[in-house]
Amino acid sequence: MRKLHLQRTVSALICGILLLHPFLCASAEEDTPAALQYADIPVTDFRVTGVIPQEDDCFGTLSWWYSEWEDCRYLFLPATADRSKLTISYESDHDGILILNNRPVFSEAQTDVLSTGDTFSIVLNDVDCGELRVMQSDRASIWFSLEDGALETLAHSKSQPVTGSALMLNADGSVEYQGALERLKGRGNSSWDYSIKKPYNFKLPKKTKLYGMGGAKKWALLSNFLDHSMLRNEIAFAMSRQAGLDFTPDAVFVDLYIDGGYCGTYQLAERVHVHKQRVNIRDLLEETEAVNPLPPEEYPAAVIGGTVQGEEPGSYQYYEIPNDPADITGGYLIQFQLRGRSEHGEFITDRGQICDMIAPEYASKAQTEYIRAFMQELEDAIYSETGYNEKGKHYSDYLDVDSLLLGCLVQEVTENADGCATSFYLYKDSDSRGDGKLHYGPVWDFDLAFCNYSIVQTDQDGKQYYAALPDNLYAIYTNNLIETLWRKDEIVRRAAVLYEEHFDSFVTALTEPEQPEASLIAQMAADLSASAEMNRVRWHMYGGRPYKPLGPVNGETYAECTEYVRSFLARRQAFLQKEYLRLSRESCIRTLETTLSAFPRADYDPPEQAQLDTLQNDTAAALAEAETAASAEKILAEALAEFDTIPKSELSGDFNVNGSVSLDDAQAVLLYVTQEMGGLHPQANVTAKRNGDVDKNGRIDLADVQHILRHYTMKMGGQDYVLPVVNPEKEPAQEASA
Repeated sequence: MRKLHLQRTVSALICGILLLHPFLCASAEEDTPAALQYADIPVTDFRVTGVIPQEDDCFGTLSWWYSEWEDCRYLFLPATADRSKLTISYESDHDGILILNNRPVFSEAQTDVLSTGDTFSIVLNDVDCGELRVMQSDRASIWFSLEDGALETLAHSKSQPVTGSALMLNADGSVEYQGALERLKGRGNSSWDYSIKKPYNFKLPKKTKLYGMGGAKKWALLSNFLDHSMLRNEIAFAMSRQAGLDFTPDAVFVDLYIDGGYCGTYQLAERVHVHKQRVNIRDLLEETEAVNPLPPEEYPAAVIGGTVQGEEPGSYQYYEIPNDPADITGGYLIQFQLRGRSEHGEFITDRGQICDMIAPEYASKAQTEYIRAFMQELEDAIYSETGYNEKGKHYSDYLDVDSLLLGCLVQEVTENADGCATSFYLYKDSDSRGDGKLHYGPVWDFDLAFCNYSIVQTDQDGKQYYAALPDNLYAIYTNNLIETLWRKDEIVRRAAVLYEEHFDSFVTALTEPEQPEASLIAQMAADLSASAEMNRVRWHMYGGRPYKPLGPVNGETYAECTEYVRSFLARRQAFLQKEYLRLSRESCIRTLETTLSAFPRADYDPPEQAQLDTLQNDTAAALAEAETAASAEKILAEALAEFDTIPKSELSGDFNVNGSVSLDDAQAVLLYVTQEMGGLHPQANVTAKRNGDVDKNGRIDLADVQHILRHYTMKMGGQDYVLPVVNPEKEPAQEASA
């Protein structure tokens, strides 16, 4: 397995390319704040209450926020706030009345002053205190109130959970959830390490349906700090649903508030785990717990052949759980992973593919060895030239090929920097519930997709591919197993057809190159714009570093950042349309040549050999002009069927066309005649029919069976009975009876 995590730095080669590529290389100069005049003012605290309909001491109080970049204060109001009925409270270094736009504001008194504008001058005792700017969202909001000191813990530790209470509201103020917050903690890898605005996971005490999504305890709050459009995950999820992939997560955008502070626009998303409302496969962990005296997580971990992080091929981790359910064939949820990222358990194949065991989270030795062996047999089949492993099983016996290809296509169309290397999930249900195969899904983690990260991959032949260029394939080269599968012609052709069937028209709808303002991406951006503008101000999410820590600059405004995504995807579609068609044509021609190379040309007379050559040349020419991958596939199939109709050199009596006349031929002709008499329309190619009509009367009948039997039995006795039998003066039946 290539050490993909070492490529998280931008290579000098990539930097050179980007500098020459104006589409990718917007200015990345760091912004610096101007001289700050209003950083310290006499007003030491400013709070607004009544921003939500609920009367609760924990929620509904907001503090203003100082922006050093604009040297002013901001108040970020939720959609529920009635600006004509808000209570303002403030404190100052000395007595005085706060004046907003020449209107006095009395502390702890309700006022309508914030409804009179969006920008307010602040004056206290004739001291100019700068500006207050008010912004308001139009989205649902989530409010967390944490235990004392928890906010500090949350900011500095990804793994340390905190607790508190939660209130989740729709834009109209109706309640989605109100109650305990069992656990809140950081999440992610790059999205945590490189984000100032942190992403979170949280858990509720009981399964709860939120904002129309399936009920569960566990949820994710994606910060999308690395994605200045904040739409990349949403677009990829929509693409996955359009392709018909199972278990695609649902997600909604919300405004997040923690302890009276505005945290920005977050994407509340269903998490990737085994659950009836998520990845709906058999819960093997739950069934394992039922047959053991202790919960699975309380048993010690053990490692075979390496370290916990899979330092060498063939190593794996398991938990010393004494008992297993009777059926351990599923369900399993694994993730292709980078080295060092697995949290609970993993196994690594003989060729170095790291598989992170997501479910069961705590797997017994028998369970780990079962799915490890299953994955190894699949890998062996994929790496075989024939597609079959030593057990004689094809890779399609282990894998739902279309499902995997659709998953790879989502990665490829979006040109996801993570590609098939990490956050790439496969699941297997139990054999009693499912089809016994691995399936792709669900899709996850696209904040570095759509030309949002500069990284290079090198294939097994040493050729390089780039995540930041729209006109090359990339995702399939992020994983050796996927790349090896891609080298098979039948896979390339199928992927090209699936792209045309499931992706191309939807990408057109997403981008609308002729009318960008009517595109689905433009509509998504417009719907999120009010919340996104608040988020942009709070986190300064535009321009270059440190606010764009990874990848090329997307733009200086939210509109520019979303247009960057749309424009890139439109350019990528133009490349993929041509590339998949080219690959399909070339693959069909190779398959045609391979098939014909296996033809026993010596068995054909010169006129038939000429027919073969003509058909091959005509088919190759037609394939070169095919307008779609589907039409190329049809041309190939029709040609291969037509080749079978060209007769080989005659061997009278050889009905099964195996080069000799035997008892099997008599039996085959008898079956053919019997089926024909029964009206079943038996099938046979031209050569078989010609060889089967041994008396040359223009039909295959019982007399031919008798002639073949006589030839065979006399030959066994050292005598000769010559086929074909040609006697036009007699009826075949009479000759046979004689």
